[in-house]
Amino acid sequence: MNDLVETGLLTTFRRFIVVVWLLLSLTVCSAVSEPQPVPNYFAVFSWVFASLMLIYLSWHWLRRRLGRAHLPVALVLVSVMPVFAHATAIFLNLAHGLSAEEALIEPGSLFLWLVLPLLLVSLQYRMQAMLLFTFGTALLIVLVAVPNAVLGGPPVRIALEHAITQIVLFTVVGYVVVRIARAQREQRNLLQRQNTELAHYATSLEMLAISRERNRMARELHDTLAHTLSAVNVQLKALEVVLDYDTNAAKKLAVETQALTRDGLNEARRALHALRASPIDAFGCVLAIENMAQSRAEQAGLELRLDLPVQITGISLDVEQNLYRIVEEAINNVIRHAKAKSLSIVLYQAEDGGVDLTISDDGKGFNPNRVDAKRHYGITGMYERALLCGGDLKIESQPGAGTTIHLRIERKAT
Repeated sequence: MNDLVETGLLTTFRRFIVVVWLLLSLTVCSAVSEPQPVPNYFAVFSWVFASLMLIYLSWHWLRRRLGRAHLPVALVLVSVMPVFAHATAIFLNLAHGLSAEEALIEPGSLFLWLVLPLLLVSLQYRMQAMLLFTFGTALLIVLVAVPNAVLGGPPVRIALEHAITQIVLFTVVGYVVVRIARAQREQRNLLQRQNTELAHYATSLEMLAISRERNRMARELHDTLAHTLSAVNVQLKALEVVLDYDTNAAKKLAVETQALTRDGLNEARRALHALRASPIDAFGCVLAIENMAQSRAEQAGLELRLDLPVQITGISLDVEQNLYRIVEEAINNVIRHAKAKSLSIVLYQAEDGGVDLTISDDGKGFNPNRVDAKRHYGITGMYERALLCGGDLKIESQPGAGTTIHLRIERKAT
């Protein structure tokens, strides 16, 4: 049997008893106001029984004490008591001198009482419990009819016919309800499993997002603190060498180191600001690239040539962010390493919706095949961002011949 009570079952049970109690109260009040030779014993017994069931179902203390047994006990009571009330009412009718035919109470009134536990048992438990209830109550109806038949009441044949009819009807109805309840239960279990899988998937996505964010922060730290600290370390080593024999050179190195530290601090602040609020959110991708490129080129004294579209459409925010960071890293590398005089940035959106980016300078160039990824993490970061965009990044450079960076992002990746 199922230990967990179906949602809303007890509430429905209680409300049904309340409705029945109200209807029976009207019947009892009518019988009291207009006395009859033979009272409607079944209505009176049913009213008393409904009152007791209402107390039982509404008594929270009793529910806590009985625990799992609370619902089974209620179902047994609502299944057994109407049968005994029905048989007792027939017996009292016989005691009033009524004939067997007159003493018989319409079986439909008992059917109405037993339909409720049938539905509740079918909803809460399995097929075996429904069949046990159906055959058990039918057998009980026949058994309690025997004493009345012996005393001259309705013959057992009538109770037997009633029991057979009940078995057929209750089995069909119960089977349908059990199947519906089972389907709902399986659907609910499936939803729970899917929710669990979804929660696991969400956790995996969160961990992946955290990992990507860590990589992004690593790239940002490389672009700021790593460069600065590396340069400061070189300056301090040089200062250590000349400190003992060339005071003027030492002072000059100290001033340069201080300036380098100040520049690094400004770069770190800029990076932290970029982490808090992306310029793309404020200006859009194209304008953010234009503002950043003009600002950095002006600071470094570079001659800048920009060829940018008014806007780029059809690409996600993640692609825009990575595109912006690739341009930023490329400009930083030109300023720090290339010793270039001019910088060119060409960005356009192809007819197929893809994005093409070309960044070139006239600096000293380098051999891309001899780049140490452990020391030059910025280039690695550019390749990583290109992969995140679903794009293809190529770097063309030779010593003394400048550097050109090509990035192609296909439409399907944007």
